Amino acid sequence: MGRVQRAWCVLKEVPVGMYDGKEYLEGIVDLLFEEEGDWVLADYKTDFLPEAGPADLVERYRPQMEAYAQVLAKVGTLVKESGLWFSSSGNLIRFP
Repeated sequence: MGRVQRAWCVLKEVPVGMYDGKEYLEGIVDLLFEEEGDWVLADYKTDFLPEAGPADLVERYRPQMEAYAQVLAKVGTLVKESGLWFSSSGNLIRFP
């Protein structure tokens, strides 16, 4: 059984937003699930993973994932893990 299926709480397409002092940032968290009292954040991507590896894509999406985690932390939802799910290959790339 998968991690999401075992989760006590699963949230999909959660709208988030925050003002960073200069502009209002908003987005949609694709998947957020609770695992043993902590939260896991995943974002779905349709990019194809390059043969050289996912490093460039991870860096491209890092600011988005960090912003989502920051917004969630402000409302008391601490993210213990985040990652990108690439639908083209079925790979989950976790953020270190």
